[in-house]
Amino acid sequence: MPFDDDCNIMYVNGKYEADDPLGRLMHDFSTANADEMFYSELADKMRFLKQDKRGIEVASRIVEEYGDIRASEALKQGIQQGIQQKAVEAAVLLVKDFNASPQFAAQKMNAPLDKVLETLNSVN
Repeated sequence: MPFDDDCNIMYVNGKYEADDPLGRLMHDFSTANADEMFYSELADKMRFLKQDKRGIEVASRIVEEYGDIRASEALKQGIQQGIQQKAVEAAVLLVKDFNASPQFAAQKMNAPLDKVLETLNSVN
């Protein structure tokens, strides 16, 4: 199922515990203690990001930047939804108050016709 976050997501059974490379990797992903990890690459990176002052700063900055990007995207999407909702409301008023056709009102208010019709049907 696609997600709108520009990430590649792979699902694996995190409870897999076999004594093989995948089982050891799942173990490493589920432990918070770098000293208990099988793979030194992951353990070293975890120590850096969670115990080294520079690593903590790097991780914090990355999380803040990602949060800022997502907040900006959410704000833009919210503004677009608000603009669209106002256009639909204006189109519905044209239909109700001036007996305009839904098609004409949607076109003049730059509103999606399906949303105008849906709104009209929900109030009638």
